[in-house]
Amino acid sequence: SGKRFFRVAAADVAAAVDALACTTMASVARSTPIHSRSLTAPAALRRARLCHGHLGGELAAGLYQRMMAAGWIERAEQRTDVTPSGARKLAALGIFTQALAQPIVCDCFDWSEQQPHLGGALGAALLKLCLQSNWVSVINESQALQVSEAGQLEIARLARPVGD
Repeated sequence: SGKRFFRVAAADVAAAVDALACTTMASVARSTPIHSRSLTAPAALRRARLCHGHLGGELAAGLYQRMMAAGWIERAEQRTDVTPSGARKLAALGIFTQALAQPIVCDCFDWSEQQPHLGGALGAALLKLCLQSNWVSVINESQALQVSEAGQLEIARLARPVGD
């Protein structure tokens, strides 16, 4: 009959699609002139928003920088990984990285920020934590997120260096 059927595990496909989405977003972000778009975007949208099922905007970029500086995540060649101490700190927040799908972390480059924020399963888990804790809420069906006062404090405290 000459017909061959291939079955691909759903999880593998999801991981591949995610990885592809992460790289595509990164290349799109790099190829589009940043300033033209970020200047026209409303401040609320630039500050915090939904980005492919995770947290985007200045808030997310700042969190990424702190997590990197605090050693929760580290970059090795083309990939970003959660460190063992990062995994412990995240577990204390109720995010169990060993239970997350791959890729756990991917760098997502945003149109408004020059630096990356967390994509992948960890990015989605952090967004869920923020929503469940009422630190952020979705503004009437838009991409923009409303950050509560408590949320600003709590998110700023995540991955903050000890003794700060």
